[in-house]
Amino acid sequence: MSNYTKEMAAKMIASAPITLAIAKQLASDFSLPQSSVIAKAVQMKLYKPEPKTFSVNEPTNGNI
Repeated sequence: MSNYTKEMAAKMIASAPITLAIAKQLASDFSLPQSSVIAKAVQMKLYKPEPKTFSVNEPTNGNI
């Protein structure tokens, strides 16, 4: 059973690609947890995760 109506799914499709900020807004609009919205967006292949950033200035265990 799904917590998502056809209208909710249509709003998600209209908001694609779904990022973290959009997922937060949709979660608020739908009164559902953010993780649920992200999971549904992933299932619908609409979620675009933010790129991972790496710091080049912080030492690692190999550099200490």
